[in-house]
Amino acid sequence: MRTRVFTILTIVALASCTPPTPTPTPEVAPASSSLIAPVKAPIETNIIFGPESAEISAIQLSILEALSQRAKEADVQTIEVIGHTDTLGTANANQALSERRALSVVNALEANGVPLAKISPSGRGESEPLLDTGDGVREIRNNRVTVTIRYTNTPPTQ
Repeated sequence: MRTRVFTILTIVALASCTPPTPTPTPEVAPASSSLIAPVKAPIETNIIFGPESAEISAIQLSILEALSQRAKEADVQTIEVIGHTDTLGTANANQALSERRALSVVNALEANGVPLAKISPSGRGESEPLLDTGDGVREIRNNRVTVTIRYTNTPPTQ
């Protein structure tokens, strides 16, 4: 009997309590889509060349054709085209070869409708190898042109 009275009193006490009023959540205005644009990371691709050559192979040309579609987007700010070589040959010859490779890629991009005004070509010779080797070493991975597409809202590189 005692438990039953306690249960009834508990129910009556709970029923007479007023529930707490919920705290209103502050309204936050939605962010304007014109103020916040999604950040686009740069796109970087290596175009590989044969030894001592500035000729673009058919496979690499198909990669450039696909890359050209991205390079023609309205929010592209710059397209860096940087030629590289391995360490086979003299530094002067490799510098000239890296510049010819960069020019080959620029010509292919232009042929695919990419505006020249957005392209920034240069040659680095053997100074920035992808894979460090000794002097006079043929390394196919170093025979490349690096193409980097940067968008208007791409964060700067550190």
